[in-house]
Amino acid sequence: MRKKITYITAFLIFILLLSSCTNGLPAEPEILTDEELVIDAIENFCSALSAKEWDLARSYCVYQAHTYNAIFKLEMDVNDLLSSGCNSVTLNYWVDISKVDIFGDNAVAYGYLTDIMTCDDEKKDNSRDVAISLKKIGERWKIYQ
Repeated sequence: MRKKITYITAFLIFILLLSSCTNGLPAEPEILTDEELVIDAIENFCSALSAKEWDLARSYCVYQAHTYNAIFKLEMDVNDLLSSGCNSVTLNYWVDISKVDIFGDNAVAYGYLTDIMTCDDEKKDNSRDVAISLKKIGERWKIYQ
């Protein structure tokens, strides 16, 4: 009986190993299109803003561009709310992108931006339709307006 269990176990391990084989060839890396890279940049930017990771959010922007500088103002606004008696500030940013146009190293993404700031239980909803301009710098797409 013990020998039978050993053979079954060895067989199952062999099947698992075989199913993970790639014929000795390395798996091909997934190459994202520029449209996918634009959408990723915007989604990561919104995620960083929602988490109040200011430096990370700025890293998705063209240095000294309008959006880059606007993050400093948002950071100050959040800090002002906290110092004026607000116990908790929550930011919710996300974009539902409906279209991306790419023109060489420039792109415009169109969609609906959900932009909600909550101070304790008081919500400020600034959600709206947007056209987000991006510029390709090296291999990365960065927001500049």
